[in-house]
Amino acid sequence: DFCNGDSCKNGGTCTNGDNGFTCTCAPGWIGETCKTPDFCFGDSCENGGTCNNGDNGFTCTCKPGWMGETCETIEHVNPCVLNPCENGRTCESSGNGFTCTCEPGWMGETCDTPDHCFSDPCENGGSCENGDDGFTCTCEPGWMGETCETPDFCNGDSCKNGGTCTNGDNGFTCTCAPGWLGDTCETPDSCFGDPCENGGTCTNGDNGFTCTCAPGWLGNTCETPDFCFGDSCENGGTCNNGDNGFTCTCKPGWMGETCETPDFCNGDSCKNGGTCTNGDNGFTCTCAPGWLGDTCETPDSCFGDPCINGGTCNNGDNGFTCTCAPGWLGDTCETPDYCFGDPCENGGTCTNGDNGFTCTCAPGWMGETCKTPDYCLGGPCKNGGSCKNDNNGFTCTCIP
Repeated sequence: DFCNGDSCKNGGTCTNGDNGFTCTCAPGWIGETCKTPDFCFGDSCENGGTCNNGDNGFTCTCKPGWMGETCETIEHVNPCVLNPCENGRTCESSGNGFTCTCEPGWMGETCDTPDHCFSDPCENGGSCENGDDGFTCTCEPGWMGETCETPDFCNGDSCKNGGTCTNGDNGFTCTCAPGWLGDTCETPDSCFGDPCENGGTCTNGDNGFTCTCAPGWLGNTCETPDFCFGDSCENGGTCNNGDNGFTCTCKPGWMGETCETPDFCNGDSCKNGGTCTNGDNGFTCTCAPGWLGDTCETPDSCFGDPCINGGTCNNGDNGFTCTCAPGWLGDTCETPDYCFGDPCENGGTCTNGDNGFTCTCAPGWMGETCKTPDYCLGGPCKNGGSCKNDNNGFTCTCIP
């Protein structure tokens, strides 16, 4: 192992070879074992000068036209002697410096950079900016294109409400966002989302939409079946749509589901839309939903099943009452009865709340459902001591 010991100095890295070792020196050191300072470390010579290490420092070999310890000083009184200006330039000395007058199409301190903006390529007042490989134009409002040659009809807020503007030869067109229409997307599309059901045709209006329903349907959005479609009532009867079918209002002298039967019911025998049925010696009334009584004169307060959660509705003179199913309470059985099933043990009293129940425990018991003995009942700790329940009894914390 030729690298045994401190072969390479000053942080150098040692590498074994066949007949010896080589050192890779840390920055700032040179020599076979890295023991010599590298005074040239850090580009000590300026302006392209060559650095030479010495025993106690460095010297610089300067390029023509430069002088000084680090080649920092122009050697000639007239710097134009070095021909610093490129590309057909004219050099003019000024003190210790120079100024280049560039040929058209070139720019920069030494005329080394192409001037892509030469010849004013940006039209219609556009501003030209040079880049590494060409130019870019910043166009005036109303113009677009690589050289601002094309009118920009989309300038400004041409298309409203999120619409996308597309330039054309003589103007612009707008592709409207969903829910909008019009030349500039200024008008709400009330028909967006196909509000007309069951094959209805939607028409936009100033204040909303209207639906032209397909045969057999009606309603604002054609959502309701038209059970009267097809002249359902006979003998001049008038058809009335209902939730699940139709009813006929027959002309005097007729009756039946479709007014097909002569009506012996005289006058307005059945009230509130009740249907009169002829009999041998009189009539009977089939009441419309929401009514009851011999002549349909009494409101059916239970119509619509006001009692929820399995409650039973009972008609009364002034309304209805609900008999609630176990576990529910309230006028319409809308409130959970959290106390159902007597959750409070050992004689505790249950009280319903908005989201559950609370128990008021009998003396000697405690806990959420009064199932825990209260060993501290009666104040077993004397002389002002504090009592604390535990699993099988109590402990006292005495006053000092």
